[in-house]
Amino acid sequence: MALGTCLTDLHAKGVITDARYEQLRPVYDELVLQFEGRYGRDAAESMATEKALEWAEADAMDRKRQVLLQAKQQAEWLADVRRQSGDGPISRRVAEDKIVDMDNHRRAIRQQALQMMNGLLAKHRRDLTGRVRKPEELADTLSEVFGKETGNLNAREIADAWRQTTEWLRSRFNAAGGRIGKLDSWNLPQNHDMRAIRDAGFGAWRDFLLRGGPDGRGLLDRANMIDRDTALPFTDAKLEILLRDMWQAIATDGWSRNNPGAINVGATANRRADPRFLHFDSAESWTSYSQQFGGGGSPFDAMLSHIEGMSMDIAAMERMGPNPSATLRWQQGWLMKSTEETLITGKAGKRATDNARAGVETLQNLYDEYTGANNRPVRRRLALGFSIFRAHQVAAKLGGAALSIGGDFGTMFHTSRFNGIPATKVMSRYASMLNPANSSDRGQAARHVLMADQWSEGHAAMWRTTGEEIAHENMRRLSSGILRLSGLSAHTDIARQAFGMEMVAHLTHMRERSFGNLDENSGRCCSATA
Repeated sequence: MALGTCLTDLHAKGVITDARYEQLRPVYDELVLQFEGRYGRDAAESMATEKALEWAEADAMDRKRQVLLQAKQQAEWLADVRRQSGDGPISRRVAEDKIVDMDNHRRAIRQQALQMMNGLLAKHRRDLTGRVRKPEELADTLSEVFGKETGNLNAREIADAWRQTTEWLRSRFNAAGGRIGKLDSWNLPQNHDMRAIRDAGFGAWRDFLLRGGPDGRGLLDRANMIDRDTALPFTDAKLEILLRDMWQAIATDGWSRNNPGAINVGATANRRADPRFLHFDSAESWTSYSQQFGGGGSPFDAMLSHIEGMSMDIAAMERMGPNPSATLRWQQGWLMKSTEETLITGKAGKRATDNARAGVETLQNLYDEYTGANNRPVRRRLALGFSIFRAHQVAAKLGGAALSIGGDFGTMFHTSRFNGIPATKVMSRYASMLNPANSSDRGQAARHVLMADQWSEGHAAMWRTTGEEIAHENMRRLSSGILRLSGLSAHTDIARQAFGMEMVAHLTHMRERSFGNLDENSGRCCSATA
């Protein structure tokens, strides 16, 4: 018997709950409509029954897995902060340090991903004017990403590295509780310019996707845009519904999917599949959409943006579970609970309560800083104006800041000696890496991900998924270019890289020693790091 026929009876008999009834009926009805045109009513009802039950079972299993991962991370957090806080209530400093450390974890994941993409960074990083280097080869890389043979071996290697990197990020995201399916036909994320899409209207935006290519063909790879419910390509009717929902979400800055007054913070684990909905059929189609409705970002920007966003989500999920926002509220509750349950009396009790409330606020601020929510302007045009002023001041006043770097060498010298690292080797490495003719040390630094920050710096602000800044692109390029032209950026980055490489070399040299046999400075360094 078809599910649509017996669903009401099963619900009436109490075999399925009210929630399950409300969940399954719309899914079943939609599947029947999609299957009926191909297979007839009877076969459609039978197939819809099977698919709806499979969908419900898979969804239930995934939700159960997310709940278990969430509980595991929360239990580990509680045990750790109690251990570090000692007797008494949970220390707000310990709780705050956990979120700060989560950002360090994000940087580590990001650096691992960038290490896999060091060929892209080395070849196509931005020049002094902010333009991507070797755009012709970058176009070949984009074509290789979309499966087109270009004969450019370097482009093919970078494309392969991109696929390996995205698969590594996807697997790690899913291991932390995510739900991103493996899509061989997905190649590159795309940005959406909200203003351009809103101004064009749904009809023009949809027509550009479906008929905006050469000879009136669409930009999308319809054959590989698979409906997860039916395991078949989307029908025209279903695609129309989904495109309209997507347009409304972009044009309203997400408000079409939010309910005023509700806590509209979904699980991070359930978000990342959305940007993979549109599958472009070629590099030319992706570029055409980027120029028309994507703000003009390059493939270089798109790749780095994807790594940035995935790294942030993975780190949050690995430390706070599939729904970090829910865990944050849980942590804030425990901070207050542990304080109030100590029953401290008098003025000390008032101070403890005030301190806990301040800790709750600080936890929220730190998390908002991590996600970029703190940096989203209330008045965007005003923020853009002041960002232009800031960039102008940087360009006008910091061009000669490199003249003041002399004190940095003293800091490098004493920091090296304090950590047991030969200071002369650090200075020698610095001088070697500063030499433009010496590429071997910089290549080694890239493989150790020590140059990733310098090489990835400057990709277009429009692609910064964390919302870390609102900036006029030309002025941002001017200020960044002035700092690089003055030598200040090179000095700062190379000094950090030289110290990092000598630190790695020093630790490698001592790898066979036991901890007790380390000299005082090296032992102190390792203890502090641990």
